[in-house]
Amino acid sequence: MSENDSGFNVVVGIVAAFAVAALIVLAGWQIGWWFTEQNQQRTDKLYQQSYGNQTSLRSEITLQIGTVLEDSTRLDRVTPDSKEAVDLKANRYQVVAIICNDDSKVVGSLEPEQERFVKANCQDGNVRPGSQYAR
Repeated sequence: MSENDSGFNVVVGIVAAFAVAALIVLAGWQIGWWFTEQNQQRTDKLYQQSYGNQTSLRSEITLQIGTVLEDSTRLDRVTPDSKEAVDLKANRYQVVAIICNDDSKVVGSLEPEQERFVKANCQDGNVRPGSQYAR
């Protein structure tokens, strides 16, 4: 074995050590991101299920049902093909879509009035195709 061979082996060993160290650092960095993501998902789930958020969603559903009923009442008083009627129908559809989205985030059951509205008009977080408010 010559002196050049042992120098080459030293260089190869140093390069290999740096490569291994780089892989360890990269793997640790990726694992850190994975743990951060898992923790964020856990935090988001806890928030979604929190008493305050669930109470807020239920209150919002009640408020939005009132808006739909108000728009329906106003719709009864306007000319069916008028711009106002078209706008009211579009707004009412959007509000029902909000109700359905909010319902998809509620854990547990709703109040009976809310439950009836959601069953008649929502499906999988969207406006039910057969809903009276569907387009």
